[in-house]
Amino acid sequence: MKKIEFTKMHSLGNDFIVLDCTKKNLQVSKKFIKNLASRNYGVGCDQVLLIKRLKNNSFDYEIYNQDGSKSGQCINGAKCVVKYIAEKYHLANKAISLITKTIEMKALSSRDSKGIKISFPYKEISELETVKKTGFTKNKKSITVNDKSYSFELAYVGNPHCIIFAKNIAKININAIAEAINKKQIFSNGINLTLAQVDSKSKIQIRTFERGTGETLSCGSAAISTALVSFKLGKTFSRMNIYSLGGYNTVMINSQNIDLIGSANKVFEGIYIVNENRR
Repeated sequence: MKKIEFTKMHSLGNDFIVLDCTKKNLQVSKKFIKNLASRNYGVGCDQVLLIKRLKNNSFDYEIYNQDGSKSGQCINGAKCVVKYIAEKYHLANKAISLITKTIEMKALSSRDSKGIKISFPYKEISELETVKKTGFTKNKKSITVNDKSYSFELAYVGNPHCIIFAKNIAKININAIAEAINKKQIFSNGINLTLAQVDSKSKIQIRTFERGTGETLSCGSAAISTALVSFKLGKTFSRMNIYSLGGYNTVMINSQNIDLIGSANKVFEGIYIVNENRR
């Protein structure tokens, strides 16, 4: 039987399995990812992350959802990958480049436990381009669920996001809204759905239903998307704390970059035995 070493990590409860492919190539199938990510039949996680070293401090970073589909971006996952790389390859306090299929990020893991900083260039894109990149298929940015209408905003930060600003988001059935969005095929390739509650100019609470996974305790790209939209609409300052069920990330927006700072933690290491007959 094939054995694969892995590292289990999390950022604010958003949990990951990290597979280090820097020294040997690993071909993964949809079935393999689904089995590995299963909380009943495998190790269990929100996403599986593959790391491949390109050169020096530059790394390729692949993201797979629980259902085996591939994602173009995951900021909380990026924080975990950076922490893993910094510790494994002695790159703490050194600039690290992470490249996904949709975006390149610069990152830094601090030795003094201030957290992981993820940064990427900020370039405001047009409404038309945002609609195209998110795969929005309708004319009106709203949806009615159980006789209640919800307006939403769109954002693209390497993956697509739909943000609904509302009050008392803890009482809203996010699963029902996500199901309705998918059923009505409002987005051609699915969407990451976020409920956002603005508490002040520097604090927002969010809940996120991630495409291919479901509701998670935290989502870094949702935090950045919500921050970008709320700042653009004048709801917040350029620096804010985005609170999710698992904790908070700090997001800072300037004319050149978007920065996110938050924690990442290693939980345990192990060996996964690949069983082709599983499920």
